[in-house]
Amino acid sequence: MFQYTTETIINSNKGNLFGGKRFGIYGATQEAEITSGATSDDFLVVDGVNTFKLEYIKKIYHTDYRGSSNATATLDLTSAAIPAAGKVVRLTVAIREQGSVRSTIQNAYLHKTKPFHYEIAVPAAADAASVVNALVTLIKRDMALTDFAYFKAAADGTRKKLVLTADDCYIQFADVKLEEVLELEDTNTPLAAKLLGYNVVASPALGSVTIVPGDEGQGTVTRLVKNLRIPTNASINPFAADQGGKPVPGGEYDQYLIEYETPRAHVSGTVVGSVGEVSRTSHVFFIEKNKAKQDWEAALALIPNKASIYKEAGRSAANANLVTSSDVTSNAEMAPVGALKEKSEMGSVE
Repeated sequence: MFQYTTETIINSNKGNLFGGKRFGIYGATQEAEITSGATSDDFLVVDGVNTFKLEYIKKIYHTDYRGSSNATATLDLTSAAIPAAGKVVRLTVAIREQGSVRSTIQNAYLHKTKPFHYEIAVPAAADAASVVNALVTLIKRDMALTDFAYFKAAADGTRKKLVLTADDCYIQFADVKLEEVLELEDTNTPLAAKLLGYNVVASPALGSVTIVPGDEGQGTVTRLVKNLRIPTNASINPFAADQGGKPVPGGEYDQYLIEYETPRAHVSGTVVGSVGEVSRTSHVFFIEKNKAKQDWEAALALIPNKASIYKEAGRSAANANLVTSSDVTSNAEMAPVGALKEKSEMGSVE
């Protein structure tokens, strides 16, 4: 058995085939495009990739484009018992990454959370709106001083909810809580230790928190560049992708995987056994849905047995690749609820 995989980006149906096409269904001579009545002896031809005889196409998997979204965490103080003015409250925000590695949060060897702590004295009004406003002001000032704005803070329309939004689709909120800081009096604790916070505890969390995980999406330009390692700058590498093989800014790509199986002539000295003398290859195509998908689908529709080999992956719903509580069976720290499942582009066509 011979097996390999190719991955190709197609931005439009303009190429070097007859008729100026990049792909299409062609007959044995490949000199005229077939638009109806294709047979199993005809070919799906993709310029620069391969010539696929229709009878050897065994499966076609299709996964819709899905845009990325950033995680949000909402702290609702609408019904919270706000401490008296002058009391100290502490906001704790813990973030982690999924699908990316930023050394200031985690690295390739250690997956960890990065904590942020914000303490304020409750304003004179001692209500939810004043606390939210003070936290928003403090977080904005803090993020303006960092080399990377990990998340943004804002108040909702009621001014009683603090909304945190991750700066990109890979940052996930692991924990968010607001507590009143209490100091335990202990005559045996040195003053220096108290000043360092060793003798400080916090009350039960105030308000309620809702966390919506981020989603890196499917078929986005960012994901294609990251997962396929496509060069994005000028390159003198003779094997670098040409302009037609790179994702275009703002492009939205559906993914199609073609499983192709052809018979092979016997090769002397090989062990056949249960493997069989066949060549099985996989070909992944990322088709720009606004400029090439219509022609691509029209070509696939001509395959005689298309109905039996074509499969919609059914992953177009928002956050469709998020881990749920049922996915976490043993180690919650290694597979936190809300984290994105690690899936390559190939793995997303179940």
